[in-house]
Amino acid sequence: MIELVIDPAGKTGLFNGRVGNETVVRSRQPFLDGARVLLARGYDPATPYNMRHANSATLSFVSTTLGRAAGLGVVDAATGTRFRKFVPSGDIDEPIGQAAE
Repeated sequence: MIELVIDPAGKTGLFNGRVGNETVVRSRQPFLDGARVLLARGYDPATPYNMRHANSATLSFVSTTLGRAAGLGVVDAATGTRFRKFVPSGDIDEPIGQAAE
């Protein structure tokens, strides 16, 4: 399983996401954007994937796969934040460095 560990990036709502000791994404939705970065680097879409906060041992989600997480986006609606199919918009935060394997 790949575990993305996140911590605040200084700006409200922005997080650094790392795999091992390497930061791979800086994003407001690090779980989803991190999955897309890892897939772009050649990781298998079927690889189990989850996330946790740096100060916690508790996983943040029900484990999924890189491919499934990469296919999701987030939309804020009057009824609350919801997942949706990912649609590239050109304004996602940029990936950082090379992922640890």
